[in-house]
Amino acid sequence: MSSNGKWLILNYHNIFTNDSKEMNVLRSHNVYSTYSVTPEMFDKQIRLVRNSGRWIAPINVVGRYIMQNESTTLQVSEHDNKVLIKAVCNIDDKDFLVPMTLIVETSSKFIKVEGSVNDGIYNPVNGRIFIDIMPNKELVIEELKALK
Repeated sequence: MSSNGKWLILNYHNIFTNDSKEMNVLRSHNVYSTYSVTPEMFDKQIRLVRNSGRWIAPINVVGRYIMQNESTTLQVSEHDNKVLIKAVCNIDDKDFLVPMTLIVETSSKFIKVEGSVNDGIYNPVNGRIFIDIMPNKELVIEELKALK
Protein backbone atom coordinates (compact mmCIF):
# COMPACT_ATOMS: atom_id res chain seq x y z
CA MET A 1 0.00 0.00 0.00
CA SER A 2 1.39 3.38 -0.98
CA SER A 3 1.57 6.19 1.55
CA ASN A 4 1.80 8.92 -1.09
CA GLY A 5 -0.81 11.61 -0.60
CA LYS A 6 -1.67 10.42 2.90
CA TRP A 7 -1.08 12.04 6.28
CA LEU A 8 0.40 10.50 9.42
CA ILE A 9 -0.60 12.10 12.71
CA LEU A 10 1.52 11.21 15.71
CA ASN A 11 -0.26 11.95 18.97
CA TYR A 12 1.45 11.86 22.36
CA HIS A 13 -0.10 12.48 25.74
CA ASN A 14 3.00 12.18 27.89
CA ILE A 15 6.73 11.64 27.66
CA PHE A 16 7.91 9.78 30.76
CA THR A 17 11.35 8.41 31.55
CA ASN A 18 11.55 4.62 31.43
CA ASP A 19 11.98 4.36 35.22
CA SER A 20 9.19 6.83 36.06
CA LYS A 21 6.33 5.91 38.37
CA GLU A 22 3.86 6.27 35.50
CA MET A 23 5.71 3.90 33.14
CA ASN A 24 6.13 1.37 35.96
CA VAL A 25 2.37 1.46 36.65
CA LEU A 26 1.62 0.91 32.95
CA ARG A 27 4.02 -2.05 32.77
CA SER A 28 2.66 -3.58 35.99
CA HIS A 29 -0.77 -3.69 34.32
CA ASN A 30 0.67 -5.08 31.06
CA VAL A 31 -0.23 -1.89 29.20
CA TYR A 32 2.21 -1.21 26.36
CA SER A 33 0.16 0.54 23.68
CA THR A 34 -0.47 4.01 25.03
CA TYR A 35 0.00 7.62 24.05
CA SER A 36 2.81 7.81 26.61
CA VAL A 37 6.37 7.22 25.45
CA THR A 38 9.86 7.44 26.86
CA PRO A 39 12.22 10.15 25.59
CA GLU A 40 14.18 7.41 23.78
CA MET A 41 11.05 6.08 22.04
CA PHE A 42 10.03 9.61 21.08
CA ASP A 43 13.50 10.35 19.64
CA LYS A 44 13.46 7.12 17.60
CA GLN A 45 10.00 7.80 16.17
CA ILE A 46 10.79 11.41 15.26
CA ARG A 47 14.12 10.39 13.67
CA LEU A 48 12.35 7.70 11.64
CA VAL A 49 9.84 10.21 10.28
CA ARG A 50 12.49 12.88 9.68
CA ASN A 51 14.87 10.46 7.94
CA SER A 52 12.08 9.31 5.63
CA GLY A 53 12.02 12.82 4.17
CA ARG A 54 8.53 13.54 5.47
CA TRP A 55 7.33 16.97 6.47
CA ILE A 56 6.86 17.44 10.23
CA ALA A 57 4.48 20.15 11.45
CA PRO A 58 1.89 20.84 14.16
CA ILE A 59 -1.65 19.71 13.32
CA ASN A 60 -2.96 23.28 12.94
CA VAL A 61 -0.32 24.03 10.28
CA VAL A 62 -1.14 20.77 8.46
CA GLY A 63 -4.84 21.68 8.44
CA ARG A 64 -4.11 25.15 7.07
CA TYR A 65 -1.80 23.65 4.44
CA ILE A 66 -4.51 21.23 3.24
CA MET A 67 -7.16 23.97 3.03
CA GLN A 68 -4.73 26.27 1.25
CA ASN A 69 -3.61 23.55 -1.18
CA GLU A 70 -7.24 22.89 -2.14
CA SER A 71 -7.77 26.64 -2.74
CA THR A 72 -4.67 27.20 -4.89
CA THR A 73 -4.01 27.05 -8.63
CA LEU A 74 -0.69 27.55 -10.42
CA GLN A 75 -0.14 30.14 -13.14
CA VAL A 76 2.96 29.26 -15.18
CA SER A 77 4.69 31.14 -17.99
CA GLU A 78 8.07 30.66 -19.67
CA HIS A 79 10.47 33.29 -21.03
CA ASP A 80 13.85 32.25 -22.45
CA ASN A 81 15.54 30.19 -19.73
CA LYS A 82 13.19 31.39 -16.97
CA VAL A 83 9.94 29.98 -15.65
CA LEU A 84 7.57 32.29 -13.77
CA ILE A 85 5.16 30.62 -11.36
CA LYS A 86 2.48 32.13 -9.19
CA ALA A 87 0.48 30.02 -6.72
CA VAL A 88 -2.84 31.87 -6.73
CA CYS A 89 -4.76 31.21 -3.52
CA ASN A 90 -8.30 32.49 -2.93
CA ILE A 91 -7.89 32.64 0.86
CA ASP A 92 -7.79 36.34 1.77
CA ASP A 93 -6.37 36.11 5.30
CA LYS A 94 -2.60 36.61 4.93
CA ASP A 95 -2.03 35.44 8.53
CA PHE A 96 -3.64 32.10 7.63
CA LEU A 97 -1.25 31.29 4.78
CA VAL A 98 1.72 28.95 5.20
CA PRO A 99 4.56 28.10 2.77
CA MET A 100 3.73 25.47 0.17
CA THR A 101 6.21 23.07 -1.41
CA LEU A 102 6.53 23.06 -5.17
CA ILE A 103 8.34 20.11 -6.79
CA VAL A 104 10.18 21.18 -9.94
CA GLU A 105 11.66 18.68 -12.39
CA THR A 106 14.57 19.84 -14.52
CA SER A 107 17.50 18.55 -16.52
CA SER A 108 19.64 21.56 -15.54
CA LYS A 109 22.60 21.11 -13.23
CA PHE A 110 21.96 24.43 -11.49
CA ILE A 111 18.78 26.39 -10.77
CA LYS A 112 18.53 29.98 -9.57
CA VAL A 113 15.42 30.60 -7.46
CA GLU A 114 13.98 34.06 -6.66
CA GLY A 115 10.74 34.88 -4.84
CA SER A 116 10.72 31.74 -2.69
CA VAL A 117 11.04 31.30 1.06
CA ASN A 118 14.75 30.43 0.54
CA ASP A 119 16.15 32.09 -2.57
CA GLY A 120 19.47 30.97 -3.97
CA ILE A 121 21.24 28.73 -6.44
CA TYR A 122 20.50 25.03 -6.09
CA ASN A 123 21.78 21.78 -7.55
CA PRO A 124 18.79 19.52 -8.27
CA VAL A 125 19.00 15.95 -6.96
CA ASN A 126 17.82 13.26 -9.38
CA GLY A 127 16.44 16.02 -11.61
CA ARG A 128 14.17 17.42 -8.88
CA ILE A 129 14.18 20.37 -6.54
CA PHE A 130 11.75 21.18 -3.72
CA ILE A 131 10.96 24.90 -3.46
CA ASP A 132 8.98 26.44 -0.60
CA ILE A 133 6.78 29.26 -1.88
CA MET A 134 4.24 31.62 -0.38
CA PRO A 135 0.86 31.85 -2.08
CA ASN A 136 0.15 34.91 -4.22
CA LYS A 137 3.87 35.69 -4.68
CA GLU A 138 5.70 35.35 -7.98
CA LEU A 139 8.47 32.77 -8.19
CA VAL A 140 11.20 32.98 -10.84
CA ILE A 141 13.20 29.86 -11.68
CA GLU A 142 16.20 30.31 -13.95
CA GLU A 143 18.06 27.39 -15.44
CA LEU A 144 21.82 28.00 -15.31
CA LYS A 145 24.35 26.26 -17.53
CA ALA A 146 27.12 26.88 -14.97
CA LEU A 147 27.64 28.67 -11.68
CA LYS A 148 28.12 32.41 -12.10
